[in-house]
Amino acid sequence: MFPGTAIEVADLFYNTPARRKFLKSAETEASHVEHQIRLHALAFPQVRFTYRRDDQLVFDLPATTDLRVRISALTDPATAAALIPIEATTGPGISVSGYLLPLSEARRTRKGQYVFMNTRPVEDQLINRAIRDGYGGFPTGLHPALFLYMEVEPALVDVNVHPAKKEVRFRRAADVVNTIVEAIANTLQRHARQAPLPAAPTPDEQPSEPFPPPGPAGNEFETMVPSPVTISPPKIPVFTSPMERPQGTSETSPISPARPISLRQVPPTQGRLDFQDKACSRPDAAPGTERRTEKDLSADFKYLGTLHQQFALFETPEGLVLMHPKAARERIIFERLRAHRQAPMPSQHLLDPVMLDLDPRDFAVIQQFAPHFDQAGLTVTPFGQNTIRIESIPALLELDNAKAFLLELVDRLTQSEFSRNAKRMAYETFIAEIAKKSAWKERISPHRAPAILKELLACEVPYCTPAGKPTLVNYSIPEIKRKFGMQA
Repeated sequence: MFPGTAIEVADLFYNTPARRKFLKSAETEASHVEHQIRLHALAFPQVRFTYRRDDQLVFDLPATTDLRVRISALTDPATAAALIPIEATTGPGISVSGYLLPLSEARRTRKGQYVFMNTRPVEDQLINRAIRDGYGGFPTGLHPALFLYMEVEPALVDVNVHPAKKEVRFRRAADVVNTIVEAIANTLQRHARQAPLPAAPTPDEQPSEPFPPPGPAGNEFETMVPSPVTISPPKIPVFTSPMERPQGTSETSPISPARPISLRQVPPTQGRLDFQDKACSRPDAAPGTERRTEKDLSADFKYLGTLHQQFALFETPEGLVLMHPKAARERIIFERLRAHRQAPMPSQHLLDPVMLDLDPRDFAVIQQFAPHFDQAGLTVTPFGQNTIRIESIPALLELDNAKAFLLELVDRLTQSEFSRNAKRMAYETFIAEIAKKSAWKERISPHRAPAILKELLACEVPYCTPAGKPTLVNYSIPEIKRKFGMQA
């Protein structure tokens, strides 16, 4: 393109009017347009990019020869400061460079991955697998964040395999994979020797022992507080990151909803929810709760003990039942919160609101579901272009990292954004996250298992968590007999 060239696009659907019906809201479509401009700005840092929307300046990026400067201009300062330079690596017909982000920046989607091949933004399964292999494994359900730049000889790649030119086909795929794996692995090894990497958020924060060993009296129900994770240096040439989460305890104390608190002053025990023997006795309990609990469905369950300090064992007339107590508590808390969906959840106003710079696509999702955030006790308001301000948080939710929590919630909402139940899912996804974070931090003593089972069987859906993981596993007598070669 020659200097001074102007390109104007208008009347996009004059000969394909049917496609106009598939457009989403103006805010959503604008976020997609901005995302594409950001991709090209990252691909060409030496070119100045100015983006205006509705006569308002969104960003003006000066030309630079330093890629880190361009990334910093399109992200928040904290992300730019955490960039880890990828060791420049050369393979047969390919060279790799760019920047990695710490494991703490991992996302449930690949929104944090920016991959460019010969200045072309690409999305390729082969490259995705190579990235994960470079990390030597990654927590299930999460994807690392990085800015990856590849230069490949044109004769070794076919770019005409996708209508939008997003996907490519490599003629020597093994060379591409090996070069990417080597570049990422060497970078992480070098960084691990310099300083330990921060811990990645896991899809389920699951302590290894739901039933802790008996402790001093009065400490049986202390909330478990995760300690920082240390990542062992990897063995050459593969980087590994075992996630070991030692546990600590802290004394629980009630939270007063009247006094605003700063996010940094939230005590570790704020995430504790204790509905033990309270919900059914309240006059505002959900309709039908008392009727369901009049008949004790757990009367036929005989408590036998625990298995590996992790599962509760019950004998029933039909056989043997295993219960995961923390999964059970997750379901119990979720249903009790859902029963109060009509009333807003109690929240704490923050003395110092938290400011977050977001990707335009994440910003659009938050705007779409803003009323449901308010109902769930999390007040999020726009504050400039792609910037939001968190003004209040749920009173019973621990938010050590507001940005990580909010981005994880956005990823969940994005997956249900286009379903007919998206508006209902906005609130239920939020309270499911609260239930998970609260239940898995509880310190449960073995003698509470029968009471938890009784509460679980009174739930509307007692057999799985909100995410669909089982709470109870049944082994029938005929099944057990078959295991021993006996007639059922």
